[in-house]
Amino acid sequence: MKRELEKLSKPLSSLTEEEFFLLFCQGCDFWSPDKERLECGCFKVLKQLVRQGLLDRETLSALVVPHGE
Repeated sequence: MKRELEKLSKPLSSLTEEEFFLLFCQGCDFWSPDKERLECGCFKVLKQLVRQGLLDRETLSALVVPHGE
């Protein structure tokens, strides 16, 4: 997620659905780009916290756990 977060130059609150999926879902063990895009509870909570301005880039970066750990 850190790489994806660094690539985004616009405010997090203005991300599109696609950008949210790329940011939050790519590292998830349960996500597959070939499957239908379903929103899990974690995705919905993170998206809402970002849109409300309660999570910023610094906080998201600190919360990131490398994939596979």
